[in-house]
Amino acid sequence: MTGKTDAPPPLPHEILDRVCRLARFEGRSLLIVAGLFSLLAAYQRDGVGAFAGCLAAAAGVVELNGVNRLRQASLSGLSWIVGSQIALLLTVVTYAILRATSFDPAAVAQLVNAETRAEFAALGLREEQIVPMLKKSYLGLYVTVGLVSVVYQGGMALYYHRRRDAIRRALEDV
Repeated sequence: MTGKTDAPPPLPHEILDRVCRLARFEGRSLLIVAGLFSLLAAYQRDGVGAFAGCLAAAAGVVELNGVNRLRQASLSGLSWIVGSQIALLLTVVTYAILRATSFDPAAVAQLVNAETRAEFAALGLREEQIVPMLKKSYLGLYVTVGLVSVVYQGGMALYYHRRRDAIRRALEDV
């Protein structure tokens, strides 16, 4: 076909640079966001949330360590980066399972005030339908969080893993 030009595949050192940039951005972002959520959870006396936030922040530190190792021409850095994605995946899925299985209907019923009941009534919900509807929403939220993590963190681990050969070639040239 005329006029169509395919870009050549990226060179190994370009792949290494992309992986390092992406992992550095993800590691820093994760460290900051998870650290803030962990502090917020601790402030609210949510031990499970604070612990999960600390584990997620630690995954960010592991990812940054992997980037530093790659920059020092050590292929082991890629294993650290992939491992951080797997650790984060396990952390988020475990947290989502713990939250999904800890729904407390009595506590939720106490949180629903008269104004909220009136809003639900305006939507056509009877009193006895409110807590079951909130339970479905609660479960749906944590199932979604778990599934998104499986897709995203699993995809990122696979993305990094598939670049191993190109990164190995780039590090051999260093």
